Amino acid sequence: MAERAATDFAVAARHRLESAQAFYRAASGATYDGAFAQLGQMASAIWDAVVDLISAVMRQDGMRNLGRSTTRMNYLNDRLTARWANRYEQGYRDGLLMLHSFQHNMDLPERRFGDACRRCAQLVGLLNELLPVNRRLPADAYDWLLAVAF
Repeated sequence: MAERAATDFAVAARHRLESAQAFYRAASGATYDGAFAQLGQMASAIWDAVVDLISAVMRQDGMRNLGRSTTRMNYLNDRLTARWANRYEQGYRDGLLMLHSFQHNMDLPERRFGDACRRCAQLVGLLNELLPVNRRLPADAYDWLLAVAF
């Protein structure tokens, strides 16, 4: 199998964000408590999209061995903390990690779920800025996360 390029990972991230948005749309009209399965799937797709974006950045930076999710998160921490300390921390800790926890536990309060989605939108935007213009996701691929609410 051919080694995936940064562009491949950026395309995968966009598809995963489209899937996440489809899960969100499927949950519309339901109560927050009634939509936990769709929202768990949405959270999972967002996690995967961010991992794909980190992979794109790593490949772009010449990394050959991407390792596991932990390797990617450590890379993200090292790369983004220096550049955008507070914005990165909020997007990662208060966004991505919250949604990842929700994915498995489905116990995040409704308001915090919406806040986590907005923080993830910021994190995706930061990662997107690390990519060359021709690889970046269009804003509409992730700006819908800013409006997640029930």
